[in-house]
Amino acid sequence: MNFAQLTNEIRQVVRDDSPEIVSRIPDWINETVEYLIDAASIPGFKRLIPVQTALGQSYVQLPSEASERITYVGDANGELPVRSLEEMVRLYPTMNEEGSLECVAIEGRLLYYQKIPSTATTIYLLARAAVTPMTGPNDEPEGVPPHLHMRTIVPRVAFLAYSKIEEGLEEGEKVNTRHWNREFQRGFAELLGWVSKRKRHLSVSCWRY
Repeated sequence: MNFAQLTNEIRQVVRDDSPEIVSRIPDWINETVEYLIDAASIPGFKRLIPVQTALGQSYVQLPSEASERITYVGDANGELPVRSLEEMVRLYPTMNEEGSLECVAIEGRLLYYQKIPSTATTIYLLARAAVTPMTGPNDEPEGVPPHLHMRTIVPRVAFLAYSKIEEGLEEGEKVNTRHWNREFQRGFAELLGWVSKRKRHLSVSCWRY
């Protein structure tokens, strides 16, 4: 399904034409695709991305192709500890000590490091690749198999919409919220099954040669 088809399908099941709900459906669709990629660990989105340190500077921008979901950071000598920015400042109060890399911190789209190498040094990030948001009517979701669009994307967006619509009701009165959450959980289980089969296939394929 493309972006327009998904939007139309969701408008059919979410019977609320208020601007507050309708205007948020496109964002909820894109958010759901990112959620599914992360929550189900859909294969094909991990990237090893090199980043160069800057001379005399304790941070650089994360490359646009990297999301903020980073699972490994290292240099040519191996893995580097990842600390919070607060921890790093406590350990290196001036944030301008020169020397070999000892640790990094990630804050928003910035990668901080200490110490600061005297020559440009490569830091390697294993990150989930940034997902291109859908904007045009013919754009299609990345990663999520087409046969599961109706089983995962549509019910989760419906769940998000009805969570907003039924906000303030007693828990027992949130009939639509509960219904679409159940539908999403069933579809998500199918997605996990698809991912599991895909990963087993890739594993077998790699070891055959």
